[in-house]
Amino acid sequence: MEHRTSVTYSGPAQAEAIRLYWSRMVGVATPITVLALVAFIVWHLVRGERSWIMVAEAVVVVLALAWVSVIYFGHYRKVRAWSRIVADIQAEVVADEESLSLTVADYVFRFRWDQKLELSRFPNAWLVVAPAGEWAALPSAELPPEMKDFVVTKVQSAGGKCAV
Repeated sequence: MEHRTSVTYSGPAQAEAIRLYWSRMVGVATPITVLALVAFIVWHLVRGERSWIMVAEAVVVVLALAWVSVIYFGHYRKVRAWSRIVADIQAEVVADEESLSLTVADYVFRFRWDQKLELSRFPNAWLVVAPAGEWAALPSAELPPEMKDFVVTKVQSAGGKCAV
């Protein structure tokens, strides 16, 4: 059975997609770790300690912040450049027995069900992530309910993860 629909990506939808992917990649542990390391550095400074441990902690903080920034701004620049070409981007979403496909302009994102996809269902968008790091966001408000149910069923039956 094939499900087919069209969706529109606007500027806010694209920004939401980037934010969702970024928060998924960064996770909860990274900000907590950075905050803990900054607290340890401050604690060492207050106690008047000067050691190689402080330098190591500072290096880890800087590297973590650089990694988070590269992920966000790398994707942000790519999507912003793409959105300048097309104001409101129309995409066609097709879910069939083999895969989930998203056709945008001249590019096709194809996620096979057997790739064990991760599907994060957020209120405004669904984030589909393949094991190789490929990802796409679908504006969930424009997806028909039967298509949503079909996608969730196919992801779960293939051993993928679905998060709400």
